[in-house]
Amino acid sequence: MIYFLDNLENYESEIGGHHSNNGSPTEDGNHGVALHIFENIGIQFGYCLDIGAFSSKASNVVPVMDAYKIPGLLLDGENKYEDPKIVKLWITKENIEKILQNFSCPKNFDYISIDIDNMDYWVIKAVLEAGYKSNLLVAEFNPLWSYEESYTKKYIEQARKSDGDTLGSSNYGASLRCFVNLLSKYGYRLVHVTKKNNHGDVSCNNAFFIQSKFDVQNKFESQEKVIKNLFPTPFIESFKSRKTIERFGTNSLEEVKAILKRDWFVEIK
Repeated sequence: MIYFLDNLENYESEIGGHHSNNGSPTEDGNHGVALHIFENIGIQFGYCLDIGAFSSKASNVVPVMDAYKIPGLLLDGENKYEDPKIVKLWITKENIEKILQNFSCPKNFDYISIDIDNMDYWVIKAVLEAGYKSNLLVAEFNPLWSYEESYTKKYIEQARKSDGDTLGSSNYGASLRCFVNLLSKYGYRLVHVTKKNNHGDVSCNNAFFIQSKFDVQNKFESQEKVIKNLFPTPFIESFKSRKTIERFGTNSLEEVKAILKRDWFVEIK
C-alpha cells in the first residue's frame, strides 16, 4: 500500500490564483496537496486560519473550508480587492494573539497558512508561543537560502512587501531551515515542498508541515534528511531577479546573501 505522505508532488493541482482564468484557486497548486492530506487525516477541529490570505479566490485554506463546509478566519493587511470575506487588519507579532482572541478562534486549527511576504517567521512564532496549533501548516519561505541556513529578516513591525527595500526583491521572509527549526519544537514535521509555481520557477517556496502523530510510519522523522531531499538547491525567484539587481546591484546568489546577512537578516539557531 502506498503511504499517503509519499509522492505528494503527484497531488499538486493546477496553478492559478486570484488572476487565473482556469478556475484553480491557489497560485502554486497547494490545494491539491492539502485536500489529499485531509482525505487521509480527516478534519478534527473544524476551523482554518489564513494569515496573509490576499483574497478568498487565492487563499490556501478556502478550498479545504469549501470541501468540508467548515469556517475559518481570512486575514490580510491590505485586502487589495476589497474582498468581503477577508478581514483587513495589519498583522504583527505583537497583535496576532489579540486578533485571534477577538475573533474567538479556537486554540486548535485543522489548517493554518501564512504568507505575508516579510515578517512570516515572527508572526507564526508568536502564534505558536500563544498556544495555537494546527494539524497542517503551510508557510511560504525564501528560497534564496540553502537547506542548511537558518535566517530570517529582522523584525520590523510596519514592514510591507511594497517597501522600497523589499519590493519585488529577495529581501523578505525566512529560510526553510528557519521554519523547520521553529516548527519542530511544536511537534511539526516538514513533509513537502511544492515543485511548481505560476512564475515558471523549477522549484517553489511553499512548505507543508503536519503534526508528527500523523506520520505513522515515521518516514519524515529525520528532518535533516527530509529538508535536504525536498529542497536541495537554493535559487533566486525568476520574477524577483530584476528588482534584486536594481536593489543590490547583483543577481549573484552568494553576493545577495552576503548583503542580506550584513544589513537585513539575522541567524536563528
